[in-house]
Amino acid sequence: TGSAGAGVGAALPASPEAGDVVYVKANAGAGTSAPVKVTVQGSHLIDGLAEVVLQSPDAAANFIYVTTNVWKVF
Repeated sequence: TGSAGAGVGAALPASPEAGDVVYVKANAGAGTSAPVKVTVQGSHLIDGLAEVVLQSPDAAANFIYVTTNVWKVF
């Protein structure tokens, strides 16, 4: 959780199974000074990256675990 003016973090599951989906939605107060940072745990990557940052009000992303150590963002 968080509020306008403070960034928020969210970690994807450490032990996902293929087909798992995580939905992340920033609130109206999100922005460059109050981003939502989505990170991985362990050796997982999100489209080759260790984190994805949502920095627009009401931004949203869906993360799907597709295979060993691979999350895809939609």
